[in-house]
Amino acid sequence: MLLQGKQLTAEQAHKNGIVDKVAEDVVGEAAALALARPPSPVSKHPVPHASKFYVASSALEQGLLAATRMTPGAVAPFSIISCLKAAYSKLSFEDGLRVEDEEFSKLLHSVQSAALRHLFFAERLTQKVPGLDGSQAQPLRRIGIVGAGLMGGGIGMCFAEKGIPVVLKDAKQEWLDDGMKRVCALWASQMKRGRISHDKFRRLVGLVKPTLSYSDFSDVDIVIEAVPEIMDLKKQIFRDVEQVIPPHALICTNTSGLSIDEMASVLTNPSRVMGTHFFSPASVMQLLENVRASQSSDRTLATGMAMGKKTVLVGNCDGFVATACSHPTAQRPGCFGRKVLTLIRSMLLRRPLAWQWGRWRWATLLVKRSSGSNARPKVT
Repeated sequence: MLLQGKQLTAEQAHKNGIVDKVAEDVVGEAAALALARPPSPVSKHPVPHASKFYVASSALEQGLLAATRMTPGAVAPFSIISCLKAAYSKLSFEDGLRVEDEEFSKLLHSVQSAALRHLFFAERLTQKVPGLDGSQAQPLRRIGIVGAGLMGGGIGMCFAEKGIPVVLKDAKQEWLDDGMKRVCALWASQMKRGRISHDKFRRLVGLVKPTLSYSDFSDVDIVIEAVPEIMDLKKQIFRDVEQVIPPHALICTNTSGLSIDEMASVLTNPSRVMGTHFFSPASVMQLLENVRASQSSDRTLATGMAMGKKTVLVGNCDGFVATACSHPTAQRPGCFGRKVLTLIRSMLLRRPLAWQWGRWRWATLLVKRSSGSNARPKVT
C-alpha cells in the first residue's frame, strides 16, 4: 500500500488493523472509544515479530523491486523503504522520527516533487476552458459507436463501465462478432482476476448492443466513429449518421490527425462535430484529446470535456498535440489549443512525470496560442 499508493476503504483499513473501528457517529463513538482505553503512545508500541521477520527475509527489497518496475525512476519508494527499515531497527523512537524528517525533506524539495505538483495542477487546469461552462454539457444517456475494432470496442467499454448503454455498429457481421468477442474477453479477464463479479460482467455485456444498421442510432445522444483513417470513409459515415440521429445528438471522430473541419463540411449542421481522440487501450488510458473544429458549438465542446476522462482541448491541426509530442520537430507549435497543458507525453507513456521532467520538459509547459494562427506560442 505504501509503495504503490493504493487507497483503502474504511472497511479494508479496519480489516488490516490500520484503524480501530468504523463508526457512523464519528465524534461520539470516537470519544467513547478513546475514553474506554488507556493512553497508548505510538512510541511505546513494540515492533511485531512478524514485521522483523519480513525485514530479515528481504521482503522490503522485494516490494521495492516491484514498485520500481511499476514506476521506473521514482525516488519515493526508496525513501519509504528507508523509513520502514528505521522503524524495524534498534534505533530509538526519536532517531526514527529524525530519519523520517530527513527523507520527507529530501522528497519535498526534489525535482520529482515539483513535477508531480505541476502535474496535479495541470490536470485540473486543462478541465477549465475559457467560455465553457460544465452546465452546457448535454447528458449522455445512450452512445453510438461506428467501428467494432480495437478502438471502437474499447471506447464502448469506457461508456458501458459508467452504466451508459452503447450501440456498437460495424459493416460486416464477422467484424461485429470479432469486436464483441474481444470486449467480452477483456471483461472476462477482469472477472477472472477478481476485479469484477460475474453479475457485473453480465450487466456490462448487456449494455453493449451490436448492430449492422444505422437505424439503431435513432435515440443516441452522441455518435463516435472509430474506423480506419480514410477521409472519404469518414465523410460517408458522417452523412449516413446525420440521416438517422436526433437533432441534438453530437457526431464525433476518433481520428488521430485528419482534418475534422473537412469531415464536418459534409454535414448540414457542422456545429455538432468535434474530435474525441481516445488512446489505446481506450478502456484503460485516461487521456482524452478533444479537438475543437472551426464551427464546434459550446454545447458540443462542453459535452466532450465532461466525458469523465482526463481531457485536454486542442486546436484542429495536423497531428493535434499527442502526435506533436511524439514528433515535436514535425509539427507547427502554433496549432496548440489555447491554455492547453501538454502533459500528454507523460500520460501516454504511463510513467512518472518527474522521470521526464528534464528530457521532455517542453511537453509539460503551459502553452498559450498567440493572436496569429501561425504565430509562435507563448510559454509560461
